[in-house]
Amino acid sequence: MKKILILLIFIALVAGGYYWYANYYAADVIAEEPGAIIGSGMIEAKTIAITSQTGGRIVAVYGREGDEVEAGAVLLKLDDSLLQAQRLELEAAIDTARANLDAAKATPRPSDIAAAEAAVAQARTQKEGAYRVWRQMLRASEEPQELLIPIQNVQAQIRQAQKQVEAAEVALKAATIQEQDAARDQSAVGKVQYQIAQKQRQAAK
Repeated sequence: MKKILILLIFIALVAGGYYWYANYYAADVIAEEPGAIIGSGMIEAKTIAITSQTGGRIVAVYGREGDEVEAGAVLLKLDDSLLQAQRLELEAAIDTARANLDAAKATPRPSDIAAAEAAVAQARTQKEGAYRVWRQMLRASEEPQELLIPIQNVQAQIRQAQKQVEAAEVALKAATIQEQDAARDQSAVGKVQYQIAQKQRQAAK
């Protein structure tokens, strides 16, 4: 009887050890060799965070939280008053630059002023020469009838020379006024053009 009891205990120990070993080995296999899940497809996002490339104050929102929107739809409006002011300021600066450029192009060159001065001097010389001839003919007018036509011709030459002097003086005055206007120009372009004109005029002299 005692031998039978010992045998039963031994069998129970062997069975228990086998059960424990089997469970432990299975757990190791599951831990060391997990199954892999592989699949492909598209996942639709429920919410998307959006940002603006330009910062600013929001003045209008076209939609509510949770609304469905299409690609390209306007979602909000930013305050662009500052950008508009900057745009107008840049346009004004461009207009000013163009005006300065036009003024610089219209400024007479030193060579033009020098030519006008030379024309005045030449006209005055011609006038003085014609006047001297006229005075000489008056002094030599022993026979007025014979000298009447030459005197009239000389007088016409004097009047023509006077007109040329006046026209040359007007042209010189206009060129001088334009140069003075360019000198008063406070823009950078005007200053540069004026300095160049002054240097060229000094070099021409």
